[in-house]
Amino acid sequence: MPRAPMLVPVILDSLVGARLGPRFDPTALQADWAGLAGLADARQLGPHHDGSWRGLALRSLDGSPLQLDAGTLRRRDFVDTPLVREAPHLRAALAAIPGRHRAARLMTLPPGARIQPHVDTDLDLGAGVVRLHLPIHTHEDVQFFIGGIRCGFGEGELWYGDFSRTHHVLNASPITRVHLVLDAELDPALAACFPEGFLRQLRRIHARRLPWSRRLARAAGALRP
Repeated sequence: MPRAPMLVPVILDSLVGARLGPRFDPTALQADWAGLAGLADARQLGPHHDGSWRGLALRSLDGSPLQLDAGTLRRRDFVDTPLVREAPHLRAALAAIPGRHRAARLMTLPPGARIQPHVDTDLDLGAGVVRLHLPIHTHEDVQFFIGGIRCGFGEGELWYGDFSRTHHVLNASPITRVHLVLDAELDPALAACFPEGFLRQLRRIHARRLPWSRRLARAAGALRP
């Protein structure tokens, strides 16, 4: 069987992802997670796993740490949960990421667990909402694919992924994978965190796709080709 395409530094092939500018101390994030890991968590919604994909919310629709619903694009009434006060390094990381924040969730996947192939249709870039991943605990044997590209997101790195494409995960490692997953509305400040080459390619592609989100057009215009 041919090997799957692997990570391309900074920008992933076919624009399935890009590493953003901010970087964070994984040891500090892991210390925050250690203080939260023993709390009761919630099962991630959806049929794409066996129930072992779970999480806690730092920001949610009702302010509950157990509310993992990322909401529809029309919902903007997200609020911080009490866990934010207990996690100063995670709180600082969120504060350092521009854009209007929607759901922010700490998502866990134990050894041997799978997330089956699926798409998140509300996350098309044309809608002006991006999903960002900040790995807290990960391992080289976590097999994470977006659009057929294997993604090696590192601890403390902030990554955009195009989750409107088919994606899936197998945790073939001996550790529990923990990611901070943040949905944010793309604005010029957040767009400026993306690699210049990614924004240039994005603007060329979307110039031929009408109608194009006015919010995305303004954001992508923050970096000129």
